[in-house]
Amino acid sequence: MCQLWFNAKPFNLFTDGVFRCFHCHYMGSGFSYRVNAFWCFCLRCAVVSHSFTYQADEPHFLFFDHKYEMKCNSCEYVMSTFKYRCKDCTFALDSRCVMFRRIAWHKSDQHTLTLAYQDLDDYPLRRNCDICEEERDPQKWFYHCETCDNAMHIECVFGKYPFINAGSKYAYKGHPHSLTFVKKIYYYTECVRCREPCEDLALECIEQGCKYIVIYR
Repeated sequence: MCQLWFNAKPFNLFTDGVFRCFHCHYMGSGFSYRVNAFWCFCLRCAVVSHSFTYQADEPHFLFFDHKYEMKCNSCEYVMSTFKYRCKDCTFALDSRCVMFRRIAWHKSDQHTLTLAYQDLDDYPLRRNCDICEEERDPQKWFYHCETCDNAMHIECVFGKYPFINAGSKYAYKGHPHSLTFVKKIYYYTECVRCREPCEDLALECIEQGCKYIVIYR
């Protein structure tokens, strides 16, 4: 049992199970700090400091704040709860966006991707995401390949569930056998429930001979 700096409640360390982090709101699996099913925190949020220097287009000294309403510089979402804001200006990041890595990778591009803080390209047709092909908001941060000049939504690079580990077990009442999380990369099996391809995270039966697989939503 331990105490985290942002909450006075005593927390227990869990080593398995699927949970939603109360701080960054990502679904995760494996290690977490919990009081109950509602008060769960992933290790990333548990170990981050209450203040630190964040390097964006310029350095900002951020500190944890939950009082004032501010807009996140990354996703444009107006925050009234957990966030990190600069002590010298209006720069602020919510507890999810502050975790974005400066360097990332995706199977659609053979090069490293760099976190970009603004889109200076005025040509509308170049504002589409090179993964999903949907339009990007030029005010929001994105990942960019300098070699290929590819630009991608942050959510498309990481996927919907980046912190649920493939191979984690999951108890599902709708199937008699044990299920495990899988991420299909190239061969997308058809979901037995909706008949759509399992393009991201899915639950697959580990029982030999059983071909049960469903998209995790």
